[in-house]
Amino acid sequence: MPEIRATITIDKILESHIQSKLEDTGSRTNQIPFRDWEGKVTKEIFRLPIEYCKFRINNGRIRSRVKSHEKTKGPLLLDDEGAQKIIFQFLAEQDPTENNALKSLLKKSGQKEPAIITADGFLINGNRRLWALKTLREEGEGEKFKYINVVVLPGSDKADAPTYED
Repeated sequence: MPEIRATITIDKILESHIQSKLEDTGSRTNQIPFRDWEGKVTKEIFRLPIEYCKFRINNGRIRSRVKSHEKTKGPLLLDDEGAQKIIFQFLAEQDPTENNALKSLLKKSGQKEPAIITADGFLINGNRRLWALKTLREEGEGEKFKYINVVVLPGSDKADAPTYED
């Protein structure tokens, strides 16, 4: 019997909006660690203004903090601005030494590895990079921290759209 995999629900309005904000990086591509694509599928890298990326609540680094928060204060909704601020704070507090090292690396060398997002802007990989870029931007470090390099997973109308298992 074939396995049925439930795809992640993609907000089609956000998906369309994200598509309109993607900027070409000059044909840069990357092989990404998604399903069995690594070494087989190359995806184009785009620049996206950081405000269009959203943290994913089910991030392994902060899972216990999220669960504790939800148990005591109620669920965090993915697209809620308040939830995004809470996740931002959880990431900031997770490992300050590593966070500062990441910020220093980004300041010195820029973003080397693209983040991976769903077609509607939710991060699959890159929560700490987005946190660092947002923090650098807030600290007044300049225009180069206004964008994040991303690879966009297939959207809502694609057969290979991401699933919860992915």
